[in-house]
Amino acid sequence: MIVLLSKDLFFVPVVQSAAKRLHQQLLVISHVEDSKLEALEPSEVVAVLVDLSAISAEMLGETAEHLSSVLPGVILAAFGSHVHTGRLEAASASGFNPVLTRGQLNNRLPQIMQEWVESRA
Repeated sequence: MIVLLSKDLFFVPVVQSAAKRLHQQLLVISHVEDSKLEALEPSEVVAVLVDLSAISAEMLGETAEHLSSVLPGVILAAFGSHVHTGRLEAASASGFNPVLTRGQLNNRLPQIMQEWVESRA
């Protein structure tokens, strides 16, 4: 399963398509406090993909900590606009890895998700 934290409804089908090709379910949440996260079994989750536009820069560290505590061992990835370099750097410093621009993610999403799935196999 892939978890997508995003408020961008136009991007959801892109991630859904890539997940479906890899036989992965996609859970879409709009905030980190979503009760659906608590119900997940960490061993079933491959990665959490966080849209940096969905959370404030001040909450990056707390978001990474919360996700790591609820889903230990799961890949925490983030993506955002290439013009917001400070936010991308802050995400990396907060523990998200990989941190990608939206363009990088759009261009390589199927390959990136394949790598995640293989790394958790």
